[in-house]
Amino acid sequence: MVGIWGVGGGGKTTLASSVYNEISRKFDGCCFVENIREESSKNGLEKLQEKILYGILKQKQVQAGRVEEGKRMIMSRLCHRKVLIVSDDVDCIEQLKALAGSHDWFGEGSRIIITTRDEHVLTAHRVDVIHNISLLNNDEAMELFCKHAPQGHNPIEDYELLSKDVVAYAGGIPLALTVLGCFLCDKGINEWRSALARLKKIPDTNIVEKLKISFDGLTKDEKELFLDIACFFRGRYKNEGMMTMLDACGFHPVIGIKVLIQKTLITISDGRFDMHDLVQEMGHHIVRGEHPSNPGKHSRIWKEEDVVKICAMDATTELDMIEAIRFQDNGYSSVELVPQIVVNMKNLRWIDWRGNLATPFPTKFPSVELCCLRLDGISHKQLWEGYKHLPSLKVMELYGLKNLIKTPDFDGLPNLERFILHDSPYIEEIHPSIRRLKVMELYGLENLIKTPDFDGLPNLERFILHDSLHIEEIHPSIQRLENLIFLSIDDCPSLKIFPPVTQLNKLKTFSLSDCPKIVKLQQQNMNNLPHLHLDNSEKEVASCKKNSTNFSVTCLTCGDTEVKKPREDFIDVEKCCLEEPFLPHSNMNHHTMLQFFSKGLRNLHLWYCNLGDKETRSAVWDLPNLEKLNLSGNNFSQLNFSLFRLPRLKWLNVSGCEKLVELSELPSSIVVLIADWCSSLESLRDVSNCKLLWNLSLRMENKLSPLVGDILLDSMLQGIALEGHFVSVALDHLKIPKRFVGRLFRGKTFTLHLPHDWYNDFSGFLICIVTHMKSPHVDIIIKQQPDEDPPFELMQESNEYDGKTIFIGYVSFGSLRQISLLTSPYNIISFSLHRGYVCSLEAESYIGAELVPRVNKGDQVQTTKVAVDCSEFWDNEREDRSTLTLQYDSQSCIMILWQPYFCLQKVVVKVGVHNDREKQRAMKTASSLAGLESSAMNMHDKKMTLIGDIHPVDTVRKLRKICNAELVTVGPAKYNPFMIQNYCVQIVEEYPNACVIC
Repeated sequence: MVGIWGVGGGGKTTLASSVYNEISRKFDGCCFVENIREESSKNGLEKLQEKILYGILKQKQVQAGRVEEGKRMIMSRLCHRKVLIVSDDVDCIEQLKALAGSHDWFGEGSRIIITTRDEHVLTAHRVDVIHNISLLNNDEAMELFCKHAPQGHNPIEDYELLSKDVVAYAGGIPLALTVLGCFLCDKGINEWRSALARLKKIPDTNIVEKLKISFDGLTKDEKELFLDIACFFRGRYKNEGMMTMLDACGFHPVIGIKVLIQKTLITISDGRFDMHDLVQEMGHHIVRGEHPSNPGKHSRIWKEEDVVKICAMDATTELDMIEAIRFQDNGYSSVELVPQIVVNMKNLRWIDWRGNLATPFPTKFPSVELCCLRLDGISHKQLWEGYKHLPSLKVMELYGLKNLIKTPDFDGLPNLERFILHDSPYIEEIHPSIRRLKVMELYGLENLIKTPDFDGLPNLERFILHDSLHIEEIHPSIQRLENLIFLSIDDCPSLKIFPPVTQLNKLKTFSLSDCPKIVKLQQQNMNNLPHLHLDNSEKEVASCKKNSTNFSVTCLTCGDTEVKKPREDFIDVEKCCLEEPFLPHSNMNHHTMLQFFSKGLRNLHLWYCNLGDKETRSAVWDLPNLEKLNLSGNNFSQLNFSLFRLPRLKWLNVSGCEKLVELSELPSSIVVLIADWCSSLESLRDVSNCKLLWNLSLRMENKLSPLVGDILLDSMLQGIALEGHFVSVALDHLKIPKRFVGRLFRGKTFTLHLPHDWYNDFSGFLICIVTHMKSPHVDIIIKQQPDEDPPFELMQESNEYDGKTIFIGYVSFGSLRQISLLTSPYNIISFSLHRGYVCSLEAESYIGAELVPRVNKGDQVQTTKVAVDCSEFWDNEREDRSTLTLQYDSQSCIMILWQPYFCLQKVVVKVGVHNDREKQRAMKTASSLAGLESSAMNMHDKKMTLIGDIHPVDTVRKLRKICNAELVTVGPAKYNPFMIQNYCVQIVEEYPNACVIC
């Protein structure tokens, strides 16, 4: 059984019909059952069963009184016949159970082809192969359109231009191209222009109705979810915050999004919601309904012109139809939301307003349905006066409310689960009534003097406190948050006391950074051992009772821990065991303690903590569940993992460790290793035991042998990757593997010809790229038809590639086994380099590829014979994209997108600038940094925020040539594929996180 799945109008029926006509003569009997969705609802499944029997047996007297009787008849009469049946437009599993229940209903060699818009129908019926229909590319789309709308007497220039507009509008959907071509075929050029202008406002009814079939098959919640995504969230990340908000609206997004994907209404691309332009337009058309020009009758408001109309309406206008409203001030708009208008939106469930309010929200603010409130840039001192009852509100996010002096009374918000407050410098405390929260994130509350009492927040799972200048103590009740999973405290320069977190058994991620005044980390018993703690002045700060059998002495100055016998009620600890602090704050003022961490911890970030060899050797690294460890920017010279107990470590980053000479005894569980900017690195000990290692980055110059590329690649190809997965490696320009020396070609494209029986003789293929591009994207296409080779220029032995990075990728044919058509006569693999951050240097790149012979069975390594859990292949070093993304097209090609590892960092530097001239000079210096993507200056605290593939220490060194500069924080930055590398220096003070290089 073969399923053909795709968007409505995408050509599923056409493809099935073409295959049917081509191969039907090879079968004993054939039947093409059309429009099953429509016919079954009109005439019942019995009539369709009779059609199959009559079509194959050619017997007129065939009657199926009931569906069960029809099943038995099909099975008994066709079980020995080789048949071909096409079941077209199936939309529920019951239809397949009635018409093609299982393989044994039909004789050997039979083929059942099923077309559907819903992938779930195919997976639930366990069909053998699912083919996702591919839309037409530009050339194919133009050919189809011109077939239905020939040029005729129209001027060729106008015809070509307008045809391209139509093809762009149709987006590769054959139905749309056919409908528009037939409509425009007898029209003149002016009529074409008029039609296109109308389409942008009113879509073609025939196209919309065809696409709408998938929408009509959704449940009520699924329809609402789709319309929200179509109107508000296309292009937005599918992250925890987004899912929480959609769940707050009652849409059950986890299962709902899966259904929308299966019905080809939406996709997830690079971690973002996406959909076809026409599918989105269909959603907009549904929302506008019968009143396209009256936004007061729409369920959702998202266009600025509609917001303007709403705000201009009379205060008594009933707006009960509006459920959600979003507005984003572009800086030029004078629109202010009139809260009195909101009062008339009785069914409003969601507000996302990024602009000012004319006045604070009134007392009669809608109370029953509102579940999500997001405000940005409001200038008022309070949201509303007094107590307000909002029983359905689950999400409240407040950004840039710079004049806000107090948070609301939370007693009226009994179901609030997510509260984010960002950049409100006058807030001194959070209202004590806050309850039931699962997420609390507080950023930029400069005058906050205390955190809430966490005893009132037993459900809290995520707590973030960043950039609070005056807070001195975290409320001790935080240690009783049994459900806390994520904890991050950053840039709190006055913070002195932090309670223990060792009893937080569910804590998976803990980050404490840029808190230089912490002198006392209160802790309780760990593993049933009482603790004696010392502060940095070596004075006693805790005691142990006399009746204790053992106790653990943990010195915060040295970090040493040892079990001792108590001699008296209070233990004399005048002397400290070490002179150097265990994890002292460095230039970045990080101060972190390993003994702080629960053994259940999965992610640990200790970047730029001034860790040296003494600390790494003496610390107790016993974290049996740790999966992700970031040690970048530290000062150790050796890192020997045989001293650590990290049996589940998968992801390791030691980038920027300039003193690191030797990295050895990596755990066998390691999957991703990043060691960029390690200029002293001489030895990367044997990694042959790391059978799961597939993603490795050693960019920028180091002291490793020039042969390291060959050694590492050979070792990695002996692992699990060879027969069943893939490899992605980044090296500096001196480490080109010998197999590619003199075999690279200048340019951005390359074609590799496949020999006969390539799939059986070769395990996969290697690709090598040498480029200045920071984040190259490589399209890999396995094609059936060869293209003409572009002119290639062989790479010459010279220094023209100095400073470039080598990217090596390996794709095993075994990793493509889910695609049944690998036996098709594909005969080339084409590679195309594009979308790097330095696009102008594409032509200065070099590219080459080769096939990797399959290992003889007798020589095959043990690991290739063992089934490996796919979860072992950790590919979430960036939440917003995968390293390799597989797409396929059984008609013409297999498509793979390779995006090598890209380390995008956010570096914050405190700079000594005092006037505009010094600011401009500092910004200009920063803009010259190689790999910089964006830069911003906040003159209030004299901090410069830099984002890009940059070395933090080198950044400070360069800035120190013109002014005082001190490294504050370093951390991962959000990947933005739309950043453009055209430098324009600006100064941003009001919005310090804004991008100013664009």
